[in-house]
Amino acid sequence: MKSKKIKPIRIAIDATAGSGSTSLALRLAKHYKLRYLDTGKIYRWCALQIIRKKPRNKIKFLKKKIKSLKLKDLHNKKLIDDKVAQVTSQISSDIRLRKLVFKYQRQVAYNIPKDYKGSVLNGRDITHNIVPDATYKFYVTASIFER
Repeated sequence: MKSKKIKPIRIAIDATAGSGSTSLALRLAKHYKLRYLDTGKIYRWCALQIIRKKPRNKIKFLKKKIKSLKLKDLHNKKLIDDKVAQVTSQISSDIRLRKLVFKYQRQVAYNIPKDYKGSVLNGRDITHNIVPDATYKFYVTASIFER
């Protein structure tokens, strides 16, 4: 008898800053054994690479670097540095970088390793642009009082 292939779970979470979406996504990932990605950290990781190497052609440099990006690299405590935040805001509007990051985000969402039952991504534009066919979509917001 053939075993029925189980369709991976895909959860997309759009959220406002400080709304608790990261905590929610991490809990869902742990509970359901899902691959987790905080999409905003990719831009911070790119900024950190630029700060470290100071390349002339940032996009060409990042195109090569992002191919080697591992999810564990996004857990670097240096990503919350003020200088990283400043560079992130400068580079994140570049449409060429956005296309590179988009491709990486889709890869994480849809190429699920055998150890996982699916993926959960949180950030901005996740439900509409990155994982439009998500099994579950959430938009998380919280008032200043609730935060």
